[in-house]
Amino acid sequence: MNLAAIWWTLGKLPNIWVYTSAFVGHALLDRLWLFPDTFLLAAARWRFHVWGKRGSEQKAMRTAYWVAFTRRPELWGWELGGFIALGIFIWRKRLYRRDHLLSFLLTGRTDLL
Repeated sequence: MNLAAIWWTLGKLPNIWVYTSAFVGHALLDRLWLFPDTFLLAAARWRFHVWGKRGSEQKAMRTAYWVAFTRRPELWGWELGGFIALGIFIWRKRLYRRDHLLSFLLTGRTDLL
C-alpha cells in the first residue's frame, strides 16, 4: 500500500513524490498503525481523543524518550543517519555561509544558490 502511494504520486504528481516518501517513511518508522487515534483519523470522524493535562509534559516527554532510546537501540542508528543526512545537505548546499543560509530560509529553495 505504501509503495503504491509513492508509485501513484510519481505518476500523477511528480513534484511531490519526495513528500509522499517522507510521509510514508515517517508512518513506517514510527509505527503509526499502533496509534489508531492518530493514524485512522478519517475513520474516527476527524476527531482526536481528548487530552487532559496531568502534571509536567516536559518531564514526561524526557522520560518517554529515555525509555524509547534505551529499549530500542536501533533508534540511535536512525537518529545518527538523520544527522549525517542533515550535515551532507548543509555541506553540499553551503548553508554554513550566511548568505546561502539566509536565501534558503527566506525562499525555501536551494537552486538559487
